[in-house]
Amino acid sequence: PPRPPQRQQQWAAAPSVSQHIGGVLLHEEMLFSAEGVAEALQARGLLPGVRADRGAKPFRLGAGEELTQGMDDLDRRCADWRARGARFCAWRAAFRVDGSRPGQLRFPTPEAISNNADAAGRFAAGAQA
Repeated sequence: PPRPPQRQQQWAAAPSVSQHIGGVLLHEEMLFSAEGVAEALQARGLLPGVRADRGAKPFRLGAGEELTQGMDDLDRRCADWRARGARFCAWRAAFRVDGSRPGQLRFPTPEAISNNADAAGRFAAGAQA
């Protein structure tokens, strides 16, 4: 959920923030709804970025595991974000981790690791195109 406007601006209000961080990862909604947010960040020496993934959905090959989504129209979204001032984007993949117990399935499965790694590689290639 979007944060209240006063909360969204706290990071920009601290005079020394750019001495400690190099960029701010924004939700897509904030980049498009908060007019001038990218310019305000850049004026403070911070790079504005966007979270590119679209969350996770159940992974059909792994019971209880998920696969990160968001490759559909990534090229268009990257172009839109760039036009709004974003200079980087991030992709995340969450894995279910479970210790090995006799008689129980171990997580993450090799299939989940492989498929999420493949998606991350395709994201990297697409985002840099």
